[in-house]
Amino acid sequence: MYWRIKESPAPHVLALGPSGVGKTEALISIALRLSHFLRASVLCLDLKGEMGPKLTLRRVSPLVLRVGHDPLGLLCSFRRSPAALSL
Repeated sequence: MYWRIKESPAPHVLALGPSGVGKTEALISIALRLSHFLRASVLCLDLKGEMGPKLTLRRVSPLVLRVGHDPLGLLCSFRRSPAALSL
């Protein structure tokens, strides 16, 4: 990955892919490097709750905000089966 973050007008990252390919580990690595080298604040939206424990193993104390189980229903389209989405 090559990313000129200081030149980027909108420095956001989205990781997509199947389970087990290393998306979470890659995002944690990027976040830790940004925090360390650029003194950047990092906000991660972790819907599965995977990052907190993994950061704790790396001796990082994340601030975890628990907003409930999708209180606004924003993720309902992602939770439906593919057949339900094709209606």
